[in-house]
Amino acid sequence: MEKRALKFKTFKVKAPAKINLWLQVVNRRSDGYHDLWSLMLPVSVFDELELQISEGYGIEITCNDPAIPTDSSNLIWKAIKTYEKATEPINYKLSIQLKKNIPVGAGLGGGSSNAGYMLMGLNQCFQNSVPSDKLFEIAKMVGADVPFFLYSQPSLAEGIGDILKPVDNFPSYFLVLIKPPVTLSTKEIYQSLELTKKRRFISINEVLKDCWSLDGVVVNDLEAVAVKKCNQIADIKDWLNGMGAVVAGMSGSGPTVFGIFKSIAEAEEVAKKARNRWENSYWIRVARVLTERVKITFF
Repeated sequence: MEKRALKFKTFKVKAPAKINLWLQVVNRRSDGYHDLWSLMLPVSVFDELELQISEGYGIEITCNDPAIPTDSSNLIWKAIKTYEKATEPINYKLSIQLKKNIPVGAGLGGGSSNAGYMLMGLNQCFQNSVPSDKLFEIAKMVGADVPFFLYSQPSLAEGIGDILKPVDNFPSYFLVLIKPPVTLSTKEIYQSLELTKKRRFISINEVLKDCWSLDGVVVNDLEAVAVKKCNQIADIKDWLNGMGAVVAGMSGSGPTVFGIFKSIAEAEEVAKKARNRWENSYWIRVARVLTERVKITFF
């Protein structure tokens, strides 16, 4: 069988995490998913991803974290196979090195980010053989959050998170991210969710009009369910608010909590106090909202 034409044989990228400034659940769909209304923001915590394409066949994933699966249950693997099925056989060996810095089951989208950047990088290695609209459809087949990482810029998200509208001129908030030593299942959180009919849907104009007036904007409909499974979420929120956060909220299906601060110095000081409080049992990082897309380096 004829080999596909290669433009690059290697790429490296730092794949960012995300937070949801707000996450409102609109309704439950007949397919078991939920329609959402959310503002998704890429943030400066990164997994490091490298692909090498060589003669041979198959997929090989290595990872610094032994808890991360390196077989077909990894979203990177699923992304490659979905891309191949939607295009044509790759007929090369794909060797992937993954350095995990984004915690798993944290509501930060690490696996989806890995998959999204793998799709973009792989497509460029094969001379952009898939147009952007088709790549977006492939991303949707891999996972609900994966299309967002093809944009990797502040975006309004509807549907299951696959209808996206980028937001320009968004503020680069400084963040303190804190995850307790608990992993939550997104599927279980959604299955336990009880929807209410009365609701006010948040407008992006509320943020863009005054980026520091965030009361009533940082809302997460999944939080009440997540707190029942992990009461540390409420404790972290209260602590961050007590430390002077403009606002604090839970990202995705949790349990990671973010606090927004007006300066990097303030965020770093609060993170230092958080490390003293929880020592090594909690994952704690200082980050900022990314307003420009992360570039992939090709060789």
